[in-house]
Parts: sequence; C-alpha cells; structure tokens
Amino acid sequence: MPPVEESVTSSFASKELQDDNKPLWRFLTVIENNDAAGGNKLWRCNFCQKEVKSSYSRVRFPLLKICGQEVQVCPKVTDILLDDLNRICEGG
Repeated sequence: MPPVEESVTSSFASKELQDDNKPLWRFLTVIENNDAAGGNKLWRCNFCQKEVKSSYSRVRFPLLKICGQEVQVCPKVTDILLDDLNRICEGG
C-alpha cells in the first residue's frame, strides 16, 4: 500500500486543523467552530459536501462507514478511500 501522504485521500485533505489525535478533521471543512474546547462544530464533508453539526467523536461514523448512531455514512467514500481513512486513523 502507498504511504498515507501519497494516498487518494490526499486530494480531499484540508490544510486546516492538522491534529494528529483527530486525523479525520483533515477531510472536513469547518464552517462554524464552537469556541469551547471540544464541543460541536458545523462542518462540511470534503467528499460529499454534506453539512453536519457534531463533535469529533461522531465524525468517524460517516467517514469510516460505521452504521448506527443515527448518522448516515458518506456515500462518496469508496472502498479505496475507506482503506486509506482507516490507515490514517491507525497512524499510517
């Protein structure tokens, strides 16, 4: 498998919010940020452009195609993208 930096997900990665503890934020565009540490943010998926207001703990569900939690999975995340996103979450 290619290194994460060369993966197909790189074209969807934002240059904002580079947090190694929360790597999936790279694939979202934050529209409205709650000033408090943590908390909910209004964000747009860089894959499907859907807007959602949630905390980081709920970001995993649509991007990693985890069903349940009353969150729809992202329809634009292909199997190849899913593999890359899972590797990114596992640290490369």
